[in-house]
Amino acid sequence: MKKQLLKKLSAFIVTAMLFSASTNAQVVYTDVNPDTTINTNGGVYALDLNNDGITDFNITYNTTTIPQGTNKYIRITPLGANKVGNDLSYPYPSALSINTLIDSSSSSWLGNTNQSLISRIWFIPWPRGGSPLWQNRGNWNGASDKYIPLQLDVSSQKYYGWARLDVATIAASFTVKDYAYNSIPNQSILAGDTGTVPTGIFENSFAASINLFPNPANNHLSITLGSDNKKVEVAIADITGKIVYTTSVYETNMIGVNTSEFAEGIYLVQIQSGEFISTKKIIIKK
Repeated sequence: MKKQLLKKLSAFIVTAMLFSASTNAQVVYTDVNPDTTINTNGGVYALDLNNDGITDFNITYNTTTIPQGTNKYIRITPLGANKVGNDLSYPYPSALSINTLIDSSSSSWLGNTNQSLISRIWFIPWPRGGSPLWQNRGNWNGASDKYIPLQLDVSSQKYYGWARLDVATIAASFTVKDYAYNSIPNQSILAGDTGTVPTGIFENSFAASINLFPNPANNHLSITLGSDNKKVEVAIADITGKIVYTTSVYETNMIGVNTSEFAEGIYLVQIQSGEFISTKKIIIKK
């Protein structure tokens, strides 16, 4: 019976993880309708990530004509104190797959101007005299439905988000499809998260009464339930869906969890009482 329960809980939490960064994240999603394609020299897409009327990032398309042909550049410039997530080991903006975690430590966050998504340039290798060739520099050549990680700075508070782009091969054009950000400062988001609540998770008074603190947590997590419940089952899973903690408690409105042995990262906490289920996110930082 216990194995069956754990298997059921694991499947539930993995499904929740795939569909949403967390059920209590305040994801603000914007669909670019119709999709906007830029393919002319000097073209700019002004991205207002939080829709406050202020441009946060400029995504640009530029070309230069040379005797061998045309150099092409698709670049992004964060404005103000905003930043773009670059690969940790490769200094170009990341092209993330769906459900990739975006947070303070997942990327190298850079505020440089004209960060290259993809540049197609005529290149003469070193030492001079080598055979010249066309070279693509960046992560986005021919990318389809990839996500660029974004860090928004508002009044020194950091918010994490993404924009979904297509980039044609040899930097012929780029298309902006949609974007989103987590309106809770310093909280992570998954690439592609639109704030959709997973099927089977009930948003009800039971869920609204539950609070997890502190968040982020270090060595201890408290779960308050709002009122006494006859029986409450708790399961905590890591980012891979592995169950790392379970407990059943009776006639209580407070549950304490020792998280001192938890590794740093994002976890989903499922709380069930009778037919009511709530799933919330907790971040562990040491």
